[in-house]
Amino acid sequence: MKRRSSITAKFARGRIVEVKGKAEEVCRFVKMLSEGRSEISLSLPQELVLSQEKPDTSESSNYSKFFESKASATAYGVSCKYIYYKDEKNASYYALITGGKNDRKIPLGSLNDPNSRIRKVYETFSKITKPVSKIELQKVLPNAEGRSQRLKAILDILVAEKLVKRLNEKGEQKYVRA
Repeated sequence: MKRRSSITAKFARGRIVEVKGKAEEVCRFVKMLSEGRSEISLSLPQELVLSQEKPDTSESSNYSKFFESKASATAYGVSCKYIYYKDEKNASYYALITGGKNDRKIPLGSLNDPNSRIRKVYETFSKITKPVSKIELQKVLPNAEGRSQRLKAILDILVAEKLVKRLNEKGEQKYVRA
C-alpha cells in the first residue's frame, strides 16, 4: 500500500512560497522524488520547478573541496560562483557552478586520462608558444572543451595546480604553460 504524505504547498506566480508538513516527511518526499520513486500531481496551471541536487561531498565521496572562484562577468545581473572539487587519488576534478537558476556540476576529468577534457586543454598548451587569451584558446580547442564555463573551470584548475600561468597583458588575461 502506498503511503500518502501530508505535505501542502502554496503557490504564487508559479513558485512555491510555503511548504507545510513535518520536516522528516518533506525530506523523505524530496528524496523519493529525486530517486524517481514519487511524483507530483497538480491541478493548477502553474509549473513546479525543483532545483538540481548538490553533488555528494561527504566522506563517502572521494572528492574534496579544492577552492572557489567567482565569474568575472555577470549574466542577467547574476554573478556565478565556481566551487572546485578534486579527487586526490585519481587527479580528477569537477566544478560546481552556483548562483544562477540551477546549480550545475561540470565533470572535467583527470589529468592522468589522455582523453579527458582537462588533459586535452593542458596538452594544447604544449603546441602554443606565446601567451593566449581564453577566446584564442577556444578557437584551437574542440567544441566541447572550448565552451566558456567549462574552459574557465579548466583554466582555473590548471592555474591552481601551477601547470599554467595566468598573465595580465593590457587588461586582458592570457595563459601560457608554466
